[in-house]
Amino acid sequence: RGSVSICDSELNFYGACEIENGCEGIVVNNLRSLNDAVGLWIDDSRQITANGIYMENTIETIVSPLLGTLPLNRSVVWITVQGFAADPTYVTADIVISNVVAKNSTIVADAFGTSLGGDLDSISISTVSIRNDGVKRSGKNVPVNISRKCKHISLSNISIVGAANDSYELVLNSDSSMYVSNFKSRRVGSEVPLGLNAIGLANLTLDNVSLQAIAALPSGLVQYNNVKLNGVIQPQTLGLAQQFFNKNGSPEGVQNAPIGSTWYRVDDPVLYYKTTDGSLNTGWKRLAFAP
Repeated sequence: RGSVSICDSELNFYGACEIENGCEGIVVNNLRSLNDAVGLWIDDSRQITANGIYMENTIETIVSPLLGTLPLNRSVVWITVQGFAADPTYVTADIVISNVVAKNSTIVADAFGTSLGGDLDSISISTVSIRNDGVKRSGKNVPVNISRKCKHISLSNISIVGAANDSYELVLNSDSSMYVSNFKSRRVGSEVPLGLNAIGLANLTLDNVSLQAIAALPSGLVQYNNVKLNGVIQPQTLGLAQQFFNKNGSPEGVQNAPIGSTWYRVDDPVLYYKTTDGSLNTGWKRLAFAP
């Protein structure tokens, strides 16, 4: 247990601050990182609180002895799991991150190295502003990327500018619960990001989400409120085969889709349901007017 306060770091090829190997009860306040490999790196640890993190990356690539060649958008927050040989199912949990400002950066939760196992649980990330340049590079193009199984996660009050790829990328699991609220993304130039891309099935709630993008709604969508999308929602898998569409016009005679798929007509709020197999573009039945 311990604390880190008012820390400045520059060109550290491992990370400005790393918390690892079963640490618990650590508090981090006012961390400033410039061109480091990572801003705050939390690996196989629990009960971590961080408030006030700033990271700016201006060097296109750096070479880390541990992490290899890293592109411009290096992580301001990186939460990873490896597991221990003695406890391969160790869960990295109870992590609260708030007040993050970053330029040319990302927030990532995933596995590190040859992971022995372990998952994530009870993570809260809030009040975040990330400004990137919209340029696609080799890796690190998604500002918020949760690619490791996390049983409970809350992401709120997040502003993304200049995402080169998806603004959000979430990997969902059947026993996961994710809550995304007050999330905004917009372009910085002519880039065409997807906005939100969620893969898998989970209890996922979106509340007050505004995406300036070609936006993809998630496969496991359970509830969404006040979702404003500037662009076309791409079809995503709902179950084993079903798809969801959100487009103008009628799908009848236009769109092939598996039986059980749904189509929400944006220009004339109506819901259609597919009653025929995926080889046909007919068989769309109009069900009801949307409220």
